[in-house]
Amino acid sequence: MLKRLALMGAILMAGLSQAHAAEPFKGFNLAGKAINPVCLSKMAPWISDTAIIVRSIVLETCQDSNWAFNDSPVKIKGDTVSTEIEGESFSYEVIGRTTSGVFLVSQSGEEIFAYRIDVAQVKDDLLKGKARPAHVLTALGQGFVPCFLSAKVVGDVLVVQKQVSDLHAAMPNRCKSKIETVQYPIAP
Repeated sequence: MLKRLALMGAILMAGLSQAHAAEPFKGFNLAGKAINPVCLSKMAPWISDTAIIVRSIVLETCQDSNWAFNDSPVKIKGDTVSTEIEGESFSYEVIGRTTSGVFLVSQSGEEIFAYRIDVAQVKDDLLKGKARPAHVLTALGQGFVPCFLSAKVVGDVLVVQKQVSDLHAAMPNRCKSKIETVQYPIAP
């Protein structure tokens, strides 16, 4: 009986380990591999544009493309995924996933993006071949959080800890010493 319990415990622990191994980057990945930070940067508008321009990309196509400078190594340090191209750094950190399946990702420190990953049928050549299933990354929204410190996801709410900011103050004095916690509901 004791051997049977030990065996069942070992099987349960192995299953839990596999479940954790199957969810790298809090599920924000493609077949366990970190999403190339350049793919995300291609979807981020310039600050002067203020709205997302590229709404969706096919991850399988972008991941290893010349468009995403696939020959530059993607580095992982803790929760941060980054790459450097010609002296410019691209990085992100996955904050978490809402209960409705929306991923929240911090890019460039003070910018937070909401993404969804869906499987859709795509046809690489419209006139040839069959459609194939692909993972489509869709940008759902973005937000700028001045004086950002940290964030976490609780259910369908983004909880941000930040310093109180005065955007009219000179840059070195913009972030005050007082810290506040702000909650943002994230609609599915």
